[in-house]
Amino acid sequence: KMPSISAPSTKGIDELVALKARVLELQTARRKERDEAQKRISDLAAKKSTALESNEELERLRGAVVGLYVELKERDSESSDSKSVLKFSEQLKRTDSYVVADYLRAHVRTVLALKDD
Repeated sequence: KMPSISAPSTKGIDELVALKARVLELQTARRKERDEAQKRISDLAAKKSTALESNEELERLRGAVVGLYVELKERDSESSDSKSVLKFSEQLKRTDSYVVADYLRAHVRTVLALKDD
């Protein structure tokens, strides 16, 4: 009796094809995730740049308000040596911006009240 010859199995080939398809699927997903991450990084970099510009603008504005208040106080002061003015200015720079704005508002109101008298 002759041995029977069976048809070659395609199981190994089917698994290989399925694995290749899965690898392509994973590579596509990875590329998509990478592209999304790069876009998020780009968006965050733009937001950071905008925030830094805004912060610089706020610091300039804060400096201008402090400078205006110091100038007004210096005009009213009997003695205005530069060392004490500089020290006063440095103290104000470390003071909360809203507090400095309140100082300025109170000083302007006082000057206006004196002017009206």
